Amino acid sequence: MTRDEARQAFADAGLDYSVLTKASIKRLRDMIDTELRNSKLIRDSFRARRYVSLRQTPNGTLGYISCKAYYFDNRQAVTFEPGGFIGFAGWADETNVQPILKAFIAWVDEVRPSPEERRAVKEKYERARS
Repeated sequence: MTRDEARQAFADAGLDYSVLTKASIKRLRDMIDTELRNSKLIRDSFRARRYVSLRQTPNGTLGYISCKAYYFDNRQAVTFEPGGFIGFAGWADETNVQPILKAFIAWVDEVRPSPEERRAVKEKYERARS
């Protein structure tokens, strides 16, 4: 999986930043932590940091989840930037980013609206237009 494929999965699921709540970003953080621990990468020291940030800025929503390992303490895991760009461990090579991408895809599947929810939103929109 590539970073661009993960971004596309978010878009294809019909998601936008409205799914970002303290609870949902904490859930993503927990899923990332599980995948990092299970990966045994970076001498089995790769972890998500406990702190997550989600706030409104003048330019939009900013969300941040960071990670750590034995030789670093605070690097990007996932960033939801105000312009809509989602960043994934920009410092990491294609191997070390995989657990983060795997967790992100699982999270997308978890927060995506069901077909019934999508249908209800569409019907509500169509009623409002008539």
